[in-house]
Amino acid sequence: MQKYTFNLNTYLAVGAMLLGIILIDSYGIIIKSLGDTYSTTQLLVFRNVFAIIPLVILILFSQDDLKIFKDLNKKFITVCLIRGLCFTGVNVFFFISVINMQYAIAMTLTFASPFFIALLSIIILKDKVGIYRWSAIVIGFLGVIMIMKPTSDVFVIYSIFPILVAFCWSLSMIVLKFIPENISTAKIQFYSLFFSIVGAFVLYFISSDHQPIENMSHLFLMIMTMALIDMIGVASILPFMAVLTNPSLIETNFILTFVFNASSIFGIKTYQEFIFLLGILVFVILIFSLSFKAATTYIQYRFIFTMEHSVGQRLIESYLQQPYSWFLNRNSAGLGKSILSEAASVSGSMLAIADIITHSVIVLTLLFLLFFVDIKLTLVSAFVLGGAYFIIFIIFRKYLGIIGKERLIANELRFKSINEAFGAFKEVKVSGLEKIFIKRFSSPAIIYAR
Repeated sequence: MQKYTFNLNTYLAVGAMLLGIILIDSYGIIIKSLGDTYSTTQLLVFRNVFAIIPLVILILFSQDDLKIFKDLNKKFITVCLIRGLCFTGVNVFFFISVINMQYAIAMTLTFASPFFIALLSIIILKDKVGIYRWSAIVIGFLGVIMIMKPTSDVFVIYSIFPILVAFCWSLSMIVLKFIPENISTAKIQFYSLFFSIVGAFVLYFISSDHQPIENMSHLFLMIMTMALIDMIGVASILPFMAVLTNPSLIETNFILTFVFNASSIFGIKTYQEFIFLLGILVFVILIFSLSFKAATTYIQYRFIFTMEHSVGQRLIESYLQQPYSWFLNRNSAGLGKSILSEAASVSGSMLAIADIITHSVIVLTLLFLLFFVDIKLTLVSAFVLGGAYFIIFIIFRKYLGIIGKERLIANELRFKSINEAFGAFKEVKVSGLEKIFIKRFSSPAIIYAR
């Protein structure tokens, strides 16, 4: 009988497994708390994008940053594609499960994965599973079926999704057997995550249950994302122009060398073909950047005009709930002006503030990029342009305050003159007061227009 001995690696493995279980449970709790606010596809995109951070740390820690583009072949890419799509399915089904079911039950049902691993290993890997292992797996799966209660009145359709999680997870584990052992974990995770991100974005764009932007924090997050994408779009032009003017950089720059070697999987063999590929990539990045910028601008305007509707609605609700005596000492034109015109002024001010924030974030990200290109030129440009804007602000600040007050008074007089003219149109027509009321409207209208 073989005697097992425990060493440091055994304890590290057990500790790593326990830590992984804790992190997965914490991950599920976070998803369940966000499920009422965001759609499944939005959570999927956020999860996959932010997964880049620990992956980059893993690549740097394992010192595989220069190896992930080497020794690529169609078999490896195909396996990573299957794993990436499996991970997309795992996350989608997992999100649906934990959001719509009791968390403990959803997590328990995912324990069906050993059954599928054994089944898929027989079908795909042609492995042989003994009677004792099958007995343990079947007993465990019967426990899963008892929790699901498929024949009872309390069965819910969402009970199927944890089983799908277990199936997709098992398939992603089985296909790992087709990857050679000398390939690092960081490299496998890099390409698997890449295809998982692609699958997440495809599902996001073909779905329609997105949570709209409802507060400034969401809008600011989207503006930040737009600024980063805009910076990437600008940054992508620099290496392309450098390679276009000096193709020998492909040999001297190690990053371009690795990208050139990695592009061989797509049949790229010459520098001319590689430059053409870079041009296509830059074009795609710029189109995506402009599309995202257009979408951000549209959402920004929709959010602000929705805010205008909210302000106007709250004003009219507040006014109509006042007692009758409150209306006796107030002009109805002023109330109408506040509801219609001033609410629009609020949206106009919010648009200006949003534009300032947007362009400020874009400028900061571009300055951050320029710091790496030429720090002296960046500091001089920032000082000159920033100083010019500051001087303009100091000069015109008081003047803008004065014309703002004049505009407010003129706008109120416009509404008042129109309300009086049409409110007493019989007296105006009988007494021939048309020119007087036209003049009373024209003077404040000219001030307002200026």
